[in-house]
Amino acid sequence: MSVLVTVGISFRNNENAIANAVRSVFAQTVKDWELLLVDDGSSDRSVEIVRRVQDCRVRIFSDGVHRGLPHRLNELAAVARGVLFARMDSDDVMHPERLARQIRFLDSHQSVDCVGTGAYVMEPGDEVIGRLDAGSIECCLKHPLCSVPFIHPTVTGRTQWFRDNPYDEEFLRGQDFELWWRTAAASHFAVISDPLLFYCFTGGTDPWRYIEGRKYERRALLRHGVSMVGGLRTGVLLTRSYLKSGVDALASSLGVNRYLARRKYVALSGAEKTDARETLRNVLLVPIPGLDRPGQPESHMEPGRCPGC
Repeated sequence: MSVLVTVGISFRNNENAIANAVRSVFAQTVKDWELLLVDDGSSDRSVEIVRRVQDCRVRIFSDGVHRGLPHRLNELAAVARGVLFARMDSDDVMHPERLARQIRFLDSHQSVDCVGTGAYVMEPGDEVIGRLDAGSIECCLKHPLCSVPFIHPTVTGRTQWFRDNPYDEEFLRGQDFELWWRTAAASHFAVISDPLLFYCFTGGTDPWRYIEGRKYERRALLRHGVSMVGGLRTGVLLTRSYLKSGVDALASSLGVNRYLARRKYVALSGAEKTDARETLRNVLLVPIPGLDRPGQPESHMEPGRCPGC
């Protein structure tokens, strides 16, 4: 049985944040969704936590093996029942209007394959500290791509597009960058500029994650750059990538990486910060069936099933 939109989350050892990611799906103004939760070999309580959810729109898969994010994303797209497929990370929180806004956009722009959004920046502990901009609602990207067009976990697209264009599982990081470059010439992308996701930003605490990611981005540039933007432009982008990696490594060695990370996002005005915090607070108050009832024992039902489904 098909649904309007599938929300796909791959998770691994995220027991402190996974419940709030799930909570934000239940907080959506759109209710015609299914939630797919794929465990990537967790050794903490993450699987135990999500198995307690009692709602027939939630399906859980766990094989106990660590296979990597691109493999899991391809799995999610393969088993999705939704006409549309929405990406999300297990430590992020969706704005209540995210799915509604992206569904309306894709419904009114039939030529667009995937649409992303802007995002609020959220530090661990659910503190909103800024905003990541992702361009204009009119920004329909085809080619050439000179930068990553999306904040990856904000992307919603047509499920068949994700099946026809799987992630390259060799790219353990930067798999989104490689995908956008590989598909840009034959696809239509767009961006809603409004922040519709609370993005858990770890750039200040784990700079090596971004340095490693840029290695994979350079692999994608070497593979697709010349055909997309020409040799000269590809060389410029590669040089820029190496320089950014060097700056990040130097900042980390000097202990100023958190300062450098702050330059990646835009500060919020007082009114924007108040609005963002209020929205986030309301989302985190939304109950999850089976998970939030005091004294509720862990469910022993088949994962993703509920009485009467």
